[in-house]
Amino acid sequence: MARHRVDLLSRPPGGAFSVETIFADRDRGHWLDAAELDGRNATDELLGSGYGGRVFLLAREPGYGSPPGVPAEKAAPVSRVAGF
Repeated sequence: MARHRVDLLSRPPGGAFSVETIFADRDRGHWLDAAELDGRNATDELLGSGYGGRVFLLAREPGYGSPPGVPAEKAAPVSRVAGF
C-alpha cells in the first residue's frame, strides 16, 4: 500500500536543509490547508482532510516560536477514537 505523507522541510541559518516526515496518511492521500487555529504557539497549524473522510490537525507544542519567558498554556491530553 502506498503511504502519502506530510514532510517538514527546514534549514537553520547558514545550514543544510533537512526533511522530517511529520504525518503519514494510511489512505489514498489528503488535502492540506494552513491556518492559525491554536493561539498557544506562534505558528500556523496544518488542517488536513483525507480522501477517505478522516480529518486531522498537525500543530506544534504550546509555546513553540514564542519569545523565551512567555508562558504558554499546557497541551490537553490527546484522546483517541476507536478506529482512527
